[in-house]
Amino acid sequence: MNLFEDINRMRQMMGLNEETLSFEEFGLNEQLVGYEPGPFALFGHLFSKLYKAYLKGNLEKEYAILMNNDNVNRKMVRYFYDFIIDNDEYFQEREKEKGVFTEQISEKESKKDFSPMIKKLLKPLIKRNKDIICDIEVTAPWNREDNDPDKSSDRYKVIVTFIGGPKTKYWPVTQFVRGKFNKIVDEVWQTIYGFLSEASDVYIEITHNCNKSEKEEESLEMKENELTEKCWKGYTQKGMKTMFGKRYPNCVKKTK
Repeated sequence: MNLFEDINRMRQMMGLNEETLSFEEFGLNEQLVGYEPGPFALFGHLFSKLYKAYLKGNLEKEYAILMNNDNVNRKMVRYFYDFIIDNDEYFQEREKEKGVFTEQISEKESKKDFSPMIKKLLKPLIKRNKDIICDIEVTAPWNREDNDPDKSSDRYKVIVTFIGGPKTKYWPVTQFVRGKFNKIVDEVWQTIYGFLSEASDVYIEITHNCNKSEKEEESLEMKENELTEKCWKGYTQKGMKTMFGKRYPNCVKKTK
């Protein structure tokens, strides 16, 4: 069973498979600008994604995501995008009459936390790259931490922890190593997009060792090498700096 079959099977288990809505449900007819029945019959799922994004005010964002996806027909994406823009007035009037249903459906589905399913889906990827990946953490949008700079994002947050840094075989970071990191990150993003039909925020973290106890020892070693005397009068500490293998308070002059 290949990756795409796994994705489809999981989407079916979670009830996420999208059925292409009927022409009547979209209100499509020959009188609309640029309407051709062929593209809708063959690629209606692309129109469905763009139209749902349009109703939520995210048309440009979804268009950019689809155009950067090598697994979709970009010509059809451009066709449907232009079709929606050309018929914007018609669609707006129509949705005012019947009420925007897509927003209500999305709001209900957004409270399902798919993090465990995504982690399960990514397990084969971790196994194939166990020499370079320690773990992959997945966090639902509403569970992102307060100190997260992108907390306002409505995307799933994914952290891929790679083995790297000094004293590892992936140091220095050569073009080959960087390419390997990027290839894995791309596969993570594509896998999640295939499952959720939504983009995610994928971040990279680097560690010297996947072993938790050894990582704690490294952290303790670093703390032992830190000199924590206070800054002199008129100066304040702004983090730490390293000199001659020791960590010192970074003292900067106070501003009035």
